[in-house]
Amino acid sequence: MAASAAIGSRGQLQFSATEAPDMGADETALSDQTAELGTRRVGTTAERNALSGAKLFSGLLWGDTTDGIEYRYASGSWKAWYSDWRTYSATLTAMGVGAGGANFTEYRYLAGTVSVRYKIVLGSSGFSVGTNPNFSLPVTAVVGPNPVEAYAGLSSLYDLSTTVGYVSMISAYTANNARIFVLGSGGIYSPITSSAPFTFASGDVLSGEFVYRAA
Repeated sequence: MAASAAIGSRGQLQFSATEAPDMGADETALSDQTAELGTRRVGTTAERNALSGAKLFSGLLWGDTTDGIEYRYASGSWKAWYSDWRTYSATLTAMGVGAGGANFTEYRYLAGTVSVRYKIVLGSSGFSVGTNPNFSLPVTAVVGPNPVEAYAGLSSLYDLSTTVGYVSMISAYTANNARIFVLGSGGIYSPITSSAPFTFASGDVLSGEFVYRAA
């Protein structure tokens, strides 16, 4: 059995049963292809962090069985790259859901960026919405020079009492918090308050999905 020029349906090296074996050449060919194609591994966080030397190279992907996140190694460090949706408990600032309300937030890694989905429903009593409502991010963000830089995505406000929806946006606020705002006259940034763009009441909803760059 010897290595031949034939390749399989996925580009893998194949061996010919009709040719004489050449263990030196065959093993070298197989080793070379393993090094060429073996760019993803699976294991625990401890095993990932223990990698060193030639086994640790830029472009290596690691499916981490400890936290369920896939990492990519580049520029001398691991970067979270992909994951399923994962819930987290966002800390709300300048707003509170009150009794019977809901605060649902989840996130996932997507090619090194972080995607967040949120739904905040005001309860039957004890709720509050103040000026510049914001909430904590699951992963620290890269904050640029623009303090109101809008994150890519869609978000909305829903006034239950009038059954009217409003377009809102999510912007950078701090490295650890995102802010909800609306556009005012002439496209100017307009902060949300307890009475703008409408008077918030029980059953009103703030929701959306957005993407940002992780630090």
